[in-house]
Amino acid sequence: MREPKNVVEILRYARHDWLNQLQLIKGNLELGKTNRAKEIIDEIIIDARNESNLSNLGLDDFSSLLLTCNWMQHFFRLEYEVLEVSGTFPLEDQVITSWMNHLFLYLEDSFDPQGENHVFISIEVTSEWTRLFIEVRGEFLPNSNIVTYIHKHPLKRGAVHFIDETEGELTFEIMIHA
Repeated sequence: MREPKNVVEILRYARHDWLNQLQLIKGNLELGKTNRAKEIIDEIIIDARNESNLSNLGLDDFSSLLLTCNWMQHFFRLEYEVLEVSGTFPLEDQVITSWMNHLFLYLEDSFDPQGENHVFISIEVTSEWTRLFIEVRGEFLPNSNIVTYIHKHPLKRGAVHFIDETEGELTFEIMIHA
């Protein structure tokens, strides 16, 4: 899919996702799997809270990027959560959006298109610092080196700490002080 260009397209994608979720609930109820239907409803509630928290960061472009990422034809699936917001995000919207866009483009070139690839982002904002915890899992192409890429393209005012790097998985955090 290409990037949605207007409100009608955005609503079309959102409606499609919502109908898929409703069909999952309905299908599980018809099969008598009420516990699974309840789990799906709980997952929808968690996703809606994360979407709300993300939208309330005051970073419209960054929020749009994360909210619509899975509508595009990426070689990865994005998940995110917003853990805590008790302060103001310390970077301009364009700075974090541009950096994340470049990371996504690099990942596109790094992942095996046939692999099961995931990117998970956890966001925590306090009055003293903001933490982006990023976990990347999947099947990387032999010539990709995401660690080198991140070192060569640091986020403005962000200190990168690599937590774990194994074959097929990379975990790192970016700390940005207010």
